[in-house]
Amino acid sequence: MKEIIIQLGSAIQPAIDNASASGGGKVILAPGVHRTGTVYLKDNVELHLPAGSRLQGGDSPEDYDDLPSALYGEYAPCKCPKSLIAAVNAENIAITGSGVIDGCGPAFYNRNTTEGGYFYAKTEKGRPRLLQLVHCRNIRLEGVTFQDSPGWTTWLIECTDVTVRSLRIVGDPRMINNDGLHFFGGKRISVSDCFISTGDDAIVVRAGRAWTREEECLAEDIVVTNCVLESSCQGIRVGCSCDDKVRDCRFSNLIIRSRNVGIYIDNPVRYLTVACPSPRLDLDNISFDHISVESQTKPFAVEVEEGLNLRRIGRISFSNIIFKGNEPLCFTGSEETPLEEIRLSNVSGTVFGPESIRTRFVTSLSMDHCTIAAVPAK
Repeated sequence: MKEIIIQLGSAIQPAIDNASASGGGKVILAPGVHRTGTVYLKDNVELHLPAGSRLQGGDSPEDYDDLPSALYGEYAPCKCPKSLIAAVNAENIAITGSGVIDGCGPAFYNRNTTEGGYFYAKTEKGRPRLLQLVHCRNIRLEGVTFQDSPGWTTWLIECTDVTVRSLRIVGDPRMINNDGLHFFGGKRISVSDCFISTGDDAIVVRAGRAWTREEECLAEDIVVTNCVLESSCQGIRVGCSCDDKVRDCRFSNLIIRSRNVGIYIDNPVRYLTVACPSPRLDLDNISFDHISVESQTKPFAVEVEEGLNLRRIGRISFSNIIFKGNEPLCFTGSEETPLEEIRLSNVSGTVFGPESIRTRFVTSLSMDHCTIAAVPAK
């Protein structure tokens, strides 16, 4: 494999282009701070950040490219079509090492003012992501630290054969919208041995519509294991009212600490937007196993707001779960979309409030060896 070492002050993009054009290679950052605008990964290239190296984006939206429509279609989170690292239709790409990718996130917020009494106030600045990959194949993300992303830290759209291992994703917990791993569709995705601590959802698995196409979007065969997740919002969020199909996902051996809901499958009307107006979600065969959850609201919940007619929400299991929370476990479908086959096995925990579990419009709820206590709030 061809190796190219990038010294401080040298441009990164020409080295990536050269390595890809030569059939592939490893682009290695020398120790120190490499300040850069948007970098585009290309076929058969590994971007390697050894210990002591830092890839640093700018503190203004003008420091980043406006990505072409192929990279975000008609939808850009936080109304910002920008990212520090990006790729579309690339294969055999990797980001590895033990260095840091830094987005200077706090500079994009007003830290003297809060929204909702906790989060920094948003400014008029567009808030880029650190990594955005679209329709890419054979991806490896390993070892690096993604730090202080202004917006979603990573956004992988309909990517296949993805391995994410031993990442650290950290962001100021008072920055809203700095989600950790955010998947919109995709197949054969493995996430393991990661530490994620963010102000917004730590891990999101969705089948967000394929914005540039009419075909259905599918998220399937996704495995998340051996991770620690901390969030000022949700630890894990799966599905959304306007998504297509999410199926065959496994979450296991996790520690979750959340200021909001620990594990959330949430389908409110407000998530239907002009860009995504139809309730479409078909969610099936999702399991959560060997997980410890501490939440300041609901430890875990599956909810559909009244009036929403989704295609299906069914076969969801929670097993070997230990939890603490301040609100009840919730399994509430709608009259139009009852929940199908909710299974709890070896679930134990405490709700600090008057109600331990809440159910409505559930066609089948099984509970085996469960101890769920409601005790007076302290």
